[in-house]
Amino acid sequence: MEPYHLARHKKLDFCFKGHFFVRLFLNLTLVLLLGFNISLAGAKEISIEDITGMTLLSGPELSPDGKYIALIISRPDFGENQYKNQLLQVNVNNGAQIELTHGRHAVRSPKWSPDGKSLAFLAADKNQITQIFNMSLNGGEAKQITNSSVPVFSFLWRPNGHDIAYVRMDVPTEKTGIERHNKSYEIANNDILKLSETPFIHIWMVSVATGETRKLTEKNESINSFFITEVGVPYSWSPDGKLLAYSSQMSPHSSDYTQTVIKILDLSENSRRIFSSGLPLLKTSPAFSNDGKYLAYKSSVGPETLFTPFDMFIKPVAGGDEKQLAKEIDRSLSGAVWMADGKSMLVNGFDHTSKGIWKINLEGKVERLDWNGLEPLGAMSVNSKDAIAFIGADPKHPQELYYASSLNSMPKRLTSFNEQLASLEAGKVDSINWKSPDGFDVNGVLIYPPDFDPEKKYPLVLSLHGGPIGASTEAFADFAGFGSFERVMATQGWLVFSPNFRGSSNNGYKFQRAIVNNLGEGPASDVMSGIEAIKSMGIVDEKRIAVSGWSYGGYLTSWLIGNYQGWTAAVAGAAVTDWMDEYNFSDIQPVASFALNGSPWLNDNAENYRKNSPISYAHNIRTPTLILSNTGDARVPITQSYKLYHAIKDNKVPVQFIAYPIPGHFPMDPVHTQDVYTRWVNWIGDHFDAVD
Repeated sequence: MEPYHLARHKKLDFCFKGHFFVRLFLNLTLVLLLGFNISLAGAKEISIEDITGMTLLSGPELSPDGKYIALIISRPDFGENQYKNQLLQVNVNNGAQIELTHGRHAVRSPKWSPDGKSLAFLAADKNQITQIFNMSLNGGEAKQITNSSVPVFSFLWRPNGHDIAYVRMDVPTEKTGIERHNKSYEIANNDILKLSETPFIHIWMVSVATGETRKLTEKNESINSFFITEVGVPYSWSPDGKLLAYSSQMSPHSSDYTQTVIKILDLSENSRRIFSSGLPLLKTSPAFSNDGKYLAYKSSVGPETLFTPFDMFIKPVAGGDEKQLAKEIDRSLSGAVWMADGKSMLVNGFDHTSKGIWKINLEGKVERLDWNGLEPLGAMSVNSKDAIAFIGADPKHPQELYYASSLNSMPKRLTSFNEQLASLEAGKVDSINWKSPDGFDVNGVLIYPPDFDPEKKYPLVLSLHGGPIGASTEAFADFAGFGSFERVMATQGWLVFSPNFRGSSNNGYKFQRAIVNNLGEGPASDVMSGIEAIKSMGIVDEKRIAVSGWSYGGYLTSWLIGNYQGWTAAVAGAAVTDWMDEYNFSDIQPVASFALNGSPWLNDNAENYRKNSPISYAHNIRTPTLILSNTGDARVPITQSYKLYHAIKDNKVPVQFIAYPIPGHFPMDPVHTQDVYTRWVNWIGDHFDAVD
């Protein structure tokens, strides 16, 4: 067995971050001590430092005249352990950039005024509360528009340019007397980390000129923050500014987020009506067509919301039947934007091992765009001339800003923030296809070591995606999408395999829904048959096979090591190990309910939860396992990692449990992100090294 690359043996030292000459000296010293011959190719291989130092891009917004794109870039500051943002104006002709804000490190969500004369954005005020600011492009300081005592989550210009709709939570009523010491609150459908009453989240409107505000949603309805951050924008203005469509939830509690309807508020008459309700349950992302005749919105297409694909539905604003827009595609769709004619939309979604982009008209006619492997990583901005701006990545290039003057033109790259990262050696990326034991066509991504030799055998590492909604693609995604981290693992001298097991949203309704009441063994059979397909290529060192993943990837990792033997090492990050905990303690209780035939407390359904929980099989685990979790994770509460740790430890199997005392489902700061990936690689590498 040949030794692994120098990068594998180099333990990351945060103290030397950024000190090139110190790191170079240490690397050369290690080369001499370990007897390696450093090569030009080896020196250029991608590392954990490279991917966690990536510039992240977001919020591209085309100006009304189509000449500029507003863009947010985020760069890590390891010294202060935060990402610092900048707001840029990018010229669509030549990519020239102008920084529009200075010192506003939390700036985000830029939006042009309807006349294009100013640019609004979110940023922190002097009290570090997120507010709306508006900047005239004629110069001068940005004007603070809102003066909220709680953060503003998102906003939309009203088409008249005089008002802005925005979302914020209610301010708790201030208690007086002895009641100010009373901290009691009602437990409802919220996560176990909730420590106070859950406030309603409302849509407000503010006058740009006067700052006068008005609440637009009703007292006993809420806009759940889950929609704002994860599912889609929960509101839309009609072109004439008279109507506001929004996704309404009749409680503020996090686990009630699927109980939603689309409402339309008529500001001219101060009346509102329910526009769309009933099954499927989750309805969000309303969007008026440019002519105002139709309203589109996103919803799942089957009763098991979240385990069946999402499609766009349309309905005449004046009334009429609902229509599912893209049945023909049979993929879970997102990022829908209306084209200028008001008769077609642009959507995207996972399709096998890439992202598909489709144009769909009101009759459901579908046209797929061919962008040569380029994938949109978020929402696309389309102006009145059908020009498009978006953040994109392909198999060789990390995320950058792209622009296309029309659907008939190939997008051009306007920025090169991550050009140095793209120049590093990361190994060949392939799409792999195989049959599952029960006949499903399954696919995945295989990344080879940079110096791959088909005559040799290499360790194999599984990197299992989360969700399970979602998919692994060939694109060079950001570190949160694992596309770049998989490339780093390949530079350790490993084959890295990311299978798109059933439940993934890249292969149609039947494939995505096949996970219901079969959360563990069904996907596991897809993964194991995929491993056999790679073994048949004759390139796998079968003594060195590791499995790893985060969230649902952590769940499947825990399932595999409890039900199959032969693994060298495992990494289980934020792993769902007990569906009872996930149902009772998580902020997304409906996931367990939709996946496992309802409540565990009814109709003897607890046995179904037990059978689908990896903790039920943890006594079989013989694989050295690294467990990682945030203490403040409401999505997958850390209780489940504690259970896995004790089950493995009590069976006298090597295990290490690392906790991060921070909120969120995955570390969102650069230092802890780097620590996660460093421990991940070192754990697997150390156990590979220990194999005779």
